[in-house]
Amino acid sequence: MLVEPSSQASTPLEAIHKGLNAAFYTCAGFAFLATVISATCLFGIGKVGHRDKKPSSAEEGALEIKSEPER
Repeated sequence: MLVEPSSQASTPLEAIHKGLNAAFYTCAGFAFLATVISATCLFGIGKVGHRDKKPSSAEEGALEIKSEPER
């Protein structure tokens, strides 16, 4: 689409401002809606990549000694 330079100067600044405000509020509304949808749908998913803590090697040795039967 080609635009003539003379047509750009004839657009009132108030019309441009209203258009930019509409675009901003539309974008903000969609972002808020996406946040609400993702918060409700992903509420019970838990932590991603969460693993149970493994005992360190010192703790493993202590557990092994305690688990042996007494003689």
